[in-house]
Amino acid sequence: MKKVCLDFVQALKDAPDLEASLKALSREIEELGFAYVRYGFAMPSGPVIDPNDTMLVGAFCDEWEDAQKDRNWMTQDYVVQHCSTRTTPLTFSRLYSLMDDGHMTKEQEVTHGISREIGMEHGIAVPLRDGLPVGVGGISFCAFDTFSDAGFAQHLDEIGPDLLDLSELFHSNLSRGHLLPENCRLSPRERECLLWLSAGLRVDQIAFRLGNHPKTVEKQISSARHKLRARTNAQAVARALTLDLLNP
Repeated sequence: MKKVCLDFVQALKDAPDLEASLKALSREIEELGFAYVRYGFAMPSGPVIDPNDTMLVGAFCDEWEDAQKDRNWMTQDYVVQHCSTRTTPLTFSRLYSLMDDGHMTKEQEVTHGISREIGMEHGIAVPLRDGLPVGVGGISFCAFDTFSDAGFAQHLDEIGPDLLDLSELFHSNLSRGHLLPENCRLSPRERECLLWLSAGLRVDQIAFRLGNHPKTVEKQISSARHKLRARTNAQAVARALTLDLLNP
């Protein structure tokens, strides 16, 4: 493993929380010519990824975030579609070529037209997988706008392997439950309730197994949702699975 990755591994080990891990990644990719990074991961229950069941970390430039904040961009994003169905990286130049050649829906053309208009010309999206077969996600890197088309292609040839290694290392690191703030960590009973939910049990069935009143179980699940900032039980289970919080 190259020194850039060895240093990054140590930085991740030393990171006390998720924010520090993201800062460590941002420092590494800045050295490789990238200005922004966004990571997303989901445990989809159907063919379409529900934004509510997706963990998102990082952000692109303010112009992109402002333009997309009132749009359901995740369901209209070709990169999300690519990362959920394929394992090969997708460059932004390839993305825009597909758009120009008519391979996208009108909604996807709007989404990526915004990116192109604000100068997100060069970058790459790396699909990521989890040990569980249904876990899908990816990490996108947006390069500085100083690159020419040919210059970025050459640069990517040189640093591509390092970028892929950094992506996998960051992805693996997010399974460390202790990266969550203290007030986000699940109690043993909350963890157990979510585990039974993930197995398909109803609240009354969970209550019977645990020897509790259904209202007690509902309260514990509600507390878990609050800690994970989840709006639904399914979202809470997805986030807990993504963060590997359901193991003892």
